[in-house]
Amino acid sequence: MRNRWIVIIQIALSVATIIALTSGCAVVPASPKSAILSKWQAGDLPKECPPGLDPRLFEKFKEAAGSQTYTLEFFKDGQVLYSSKTSIDAGTYRFIGDNHVEITWDVLGKAFWVMFGGTVYEVQISGDKMTLDKEGESVTLRRVD
Repeated sequence: MRNRWIVIIQIALSVATIIALTSGCAVVPASPKSAILSKWQAGDLPKECPPGLDPRLFEKFKEAAGSQTYTLEFFKDGQVLYSSKTSIDAGTYRFIGDNHVEITWDVLGKAFWVMFGGTVYEVQISGDKMTLDKEGESVTLRRVD
């Protein structure tokens, strides 16, 4: 009988220890400030031709004006890089609050952006998908690295 109680107490202590150790291990969603650090791609078309689609037709779609893809890459030091088939632009970003980011592009010169402020977007990141929204207009990007 005594051995039985010892086994029950050992099991109870083991269960309590497991619960205590795993309760702090819940997955906490990353904040946009850390989740944004990546390379993101915007555009309607995938990089490679989907199965069942004629590759020549896919190349024509890629050349169409409305299907241009571009990437935004956010770095830890506050730098952001825009690149497309035809241009590369650099800038800086900073978070305003938890889910708003201000992007200032170097393309028009820092003086312009300092005088008029950068462009502020609401940021939503879920997994490999990021949405930037400004005054009701939004763009969705997907993580590519």
